[in-house]
Amino acid sequence: MSRFRRISRQLAAATNPLKHLRLLVYIAIGTLAACSTEQLQTVSPKSAVPATWQHQHGVIVQQTAGPQSVEVEKPFSAQTGNVGLDNFIQEALQHNTSIKIAYAAAHAARAAANAAGVDDLPSIDLNVNGSRFQTQTSAGRLTDKKFGLGVGLNWDIDAWGKLAHQEKAALLDYQLTQVKFEQTQLETVVSLLKQWFQLSEAELQIDLINKRVNNLAQSLVIIEEGYRSGINKSLDVYLAKATLATERAKLLAEQQRQTDLSQSLEILLGRLPSGQLKSDALLPLLANNIIIGMPSDLLQQRPDIQAAYLGLLAANERLAFAHKSKYPSFILATSLGTSSADLKNIVHRDYFVWSLLASMSQSLFDFGKLDELEKQKFSQAEAAEAGYRGVLLQAFLEVEQALSRLEKLSQRYELVNQSVADYQAADTLAFDQYQAGLVDYVTVLESQRRLFDAQSNELQLRNEMLQNRVDLNLALGGQIVGMYQ
Repeated sequence: MSRFRRISRQLAAATNPLKHLRLLVYIAIGTLAACSTEQLQTVSPKSAVPATWQHQHGVIVQQTAGPQSVEVEKPFSAQTGNVGLDNFIQEALQHNTSIKIAYAAAHAARAAANAAGVDDLPSIDLNVNGSRFQTQTSAGRLTDKKFGLGVGLNWDIDAWGKLAHQEKAALLDYQLTQVKFEQTQLETVVSLLKQWFQLSEAELQIDLINKRVNNLAQSLVIIEEGYRSGINKSLDVYLAKATLATERAKLLAEQQRQTDLSQSLEILLGRLPSGQLKSDALLPLLANNIIIGMPSDLLQQRPDIQAAYLGLLAANERLAFAHKSKYPSFILATSLGTSSADLKNIVHRDYFVWSLLASMSQSLFDFGKLDELEKQKFSQAEAAEAGYRGVLLQAFLEVEQALSRLEKLSQRYELVNQSVADYQAADTLAFDQYQAGLVDYVTVLESQRRLFDAQSNELQLRNEMLQNRVDLNLALGGQIVGMYQ
């Protein structure tokens, strides 16, 4: 009898729920201690920032917390005299399709961040259920039914901060899409400015070719009259006609280029491509004495650098999430409600039921899946770090190239401008000598061609200088968009 009592006490002790609860607490504490001492590996950005710029001709380098360039502090319309630019930039910022896509992506990322922010909070659900079932007994088959009404609460307790990493990653993704939205705005404005100046050059080239065609047509009339009078040779007539036809072909090609540029601008503005948009046909010269910031300023000024850095931070948060996914998870679940075989009784408190469940789960063997997922996230973080370093190097390259071109373009323009003046004098002299019979008409055509080429090169160079100024503003992080919002 005493042996029976001893066995009964042992069974009662083994089935004591408090003892099992204490055991669960001990296991949880031991797991927490073991996991908290494990080192979490992350990827840090590695990049060297130069102390100053290599090319500083015509610029003033100083530490600045504001706009990178004095020229950028005022709109390009004020700098260049293109009064229509402001309205077109406003229109592009409102109606450009790429900007609308980036704006929608930012809103979607914000919604995802908000959704991720509540993953570590309890979820409360209302449950209404009904069932009909059949059981087999010694007396035969028994059919019964059951109805229930209740409220359930489920809580995934974020003991390791795993869900917090997921929330931070989503928040960083949202910030990244905001920066990409700003980058899209900046790139759209830059594209508009560059195409605007290209369109201006095309219109000026058309005016120049028209003048060239008119001069050639007048010369052809004079030569034909001289040929009929026996003064000029037939060769002069053929050369004049061929040159006139060539210039008319150039005019058609330049008109097509103007139409293409006009249609591209209309697409940037969110319009249908009609080809009717015109610019102010101005290519002014801008002063080179601009103030630029230090290379370190690019880290705060350029949206693409900020986006790459935010991408790296988000990759590290996902790496931390994957690492902590190997830790045990703790879930607390409870429900309150009623249950009855009669539907009308589920609203009576006499049929009240409740349940409380606390659980801890730990993956013991998953064929290395969680380890491989962590390796994947680590490699993605390394790729994000390399991408950040690549964006940074590209940014420094773009600034250095724009500064170098700033100097070379200024020197080229001085030479081309001088050549235009010399060719104008040579053209006048050649035509006077031709009328005096000192040179043949080939000499006149050659002098006219060289003058035209020099004038055309001058227009192209003016456009290149404006394109480079826009590229420099973009490379320095661009304050262009902020002036139009």
